[in-house]
Amino acid sequence: MILAGTNLHILAVRCQNEDAFGQLMEAEVVDRLRVSCVRLLSLVAVPDERVVSKVLFSPVVLESEVREHNGMGFGPMAVPPSLQD
Repeated sequence: MILAGTNLHILAVRCQNEDAFGQLMEAEVVDRLRVSCVRLLSLVAVPDERVVSKVLFSPVVLESEVREHNGMGFGPMAVPPSLQD
């Protein structure tokens, strides 16, 4: 089942990031985005009442000399190494 990420998923999502990437950097980026970004979309995969994967979308602004484009950036996406095959 895919669910909207909530405060109940924060610790599980952090653990998934650390496990999937083998370092703290991505987990810290997600934590910072969660605190500073109002329009954040977090989705978690919960097949058996535990988070096994997550993806994050955050606002992005692309600017050129003539216009500005508002959109959503994708990532990081975390899947545990045991499920990456």
